[in-house]
Amino acid sequence: MTIAALLVSVHCNVACAIALPVVIEKLNEAAEKCGLSESQLEGVVLRTEESNQLGVDTDAVGWLHVYVEVRQTRRNSCAAHIAVQMKASAGPLPKAEIATPKQRSRVSDIVLCDVGGDYTAPRAAFSLEIESAAEQFVTDCLGSLKH
Repeated sequence: MTIAALLVSVHCNVACAIALPVVIEKLNEAAEKCGLSESQLEGVVLRTEESNQLGVDTDAVGWLHVYVEVRQTRRNSCAAHIAVQMKASAGPLPKAEIATPKQRSRVSDIVLCDVGGDYTAPRAAFSLEIESAAEQFVTDCLGSLKH
């Protein structure tokens, strides 16, 4: 069985109730000043999973990892590096719904998809720019499972 098969059971014809777990790295202080929040990113990722209609195997050992590093620039704009990775555990996790970070650290991870980029936008449009990038990167990673 391939790693992709461990993550995705079928392409759904209706909205799927099960999604890959999402890990959003804690955002830095500049992100808040630029109007970006962890809950906002999580919402975008979950909506994107739903719109891609992938049914995740209930025994899946994978997750989506989102990292955004934000900095403010001198001209009232914000810049960020965003990265989205789809990861899977190389070995079995403890029998729990979601393994704790300590439990997960004992098992090596396999990166199945790694996409990202750098963005700069005026502060007023920054969060929408990052949301759009996150949506595209998640779509790209999920699309790689369909092949």
